[in-house]
Amino acid sequence: MHTALLPLAAVSSGSFLMPGIILAAVIALVILGLVVASRYKTVPPNGIGVFYGRKYAYTYTDATGAVKTGQRGFHIITGGGKILLPVVEQYQVMSTAAFQVGISEQGVPTAKNVPVKIEAMATCRISPNPEEQANAVQAFLGKTPDAIAAMVSEILRGHVRSIIASLTVEQILRDRAEFNTRVLNESADEFKRLGIQTITLVVQDVSDEVGYIAALGKQETAGTIRDAAIATAEAERTTKIKVSDAQREASLNAAQNAAKVADAEKDRDIQIAEFRVQTETKKAQADMANSIAKATQEKSLRVIEAERDTAAAQAGIAVQEQRAKLRERELHATIIT
Repeated sequence: MHTALLPLAAVSSGSFLMPGIILAAVIALVILGLVVASRYKTVPPNGIGVFYGRKYAYTYTDATGAVKTGQRGFHIITGGGKILLPVVEQYQVMSTAAFQVGISEQGVPTAKNVPVKIEAMATCRISPNPEEQANAVQAFLGKTPDAIAAMVSEILRGHVRSIIASLTVEQILRDRAEFNTRVLNESADEFKRLGIQTITLVVQDVSDEVGYIAALGKQETAGTIRDAAIATAEAERTTKIKVSDAQREASLNAAQNAAKVADAEKDRDIQIAEFRVQTETKKAQADMANSIAKATQEKSLRVIEAERDTAAAQAGIAVQEQRAKLRERELHATIIT
């Protein structure tokens, strides 16, 4: 009887064991997932993730430009994430956010040995260049932001003092952009070796305790006032010259216009006189022609009258001769009778 119950007991025991195995597997998977999730390290957008504790392969470019593979004791990732291996690895995030470094230097001698005080503000960050980021990891991993800022400040202060020593106060005041550029350029190589990028440098104030800059200001102000007075005088002089030139030109134009008017009037009078001469000449010629014609007519008339008188006289003589002959005949006839 007990022998017959053994297979049934085995089946019942197996039926209870299978759910337990499944449940254990699920729990194990959940625990594994939680462990993996807890070991997965994400990198913020304004940071770089540094994994260290073992050897990591990486690629780099040598001096000849060839791409090679090497090993180093840390691994850098930007963005995304990576599982942190237990025991053999550790993880830190280095911020790539911009930070500001104040620079305050007093009694810095310029090229002319004028001690000046300078206030400036630099904006920096860990370089986005992968090779320079490796330099930053080696130089600053584990350091606080204040410690990093202090080191950057010391480097900038040294370069600021060096460049001020090569410039005059006038150059620093009048060309701050050039001053800023020189500081950034001269410190660039050193910061590359530390993996730091200087974004901007702004000189906020330049002053001195001996009154040199104030004297420059007074001199500049006096020069500006002098230049303004000279410019005003020259402008007034130019105005007077232009007014005089305009008046002279106006007078010349008036004289030229008057001369033109006189020439026009003279030409008009000459034309009128010539017209009168021509008119008088024509009139005299006409009068003379009339007189000649009249004289000719009178002469002709006198000739005609003379001829008429002559003819009348001859006719009278002829009549007298006829009468005489008639009397002579009458007389002769009377005698005969």
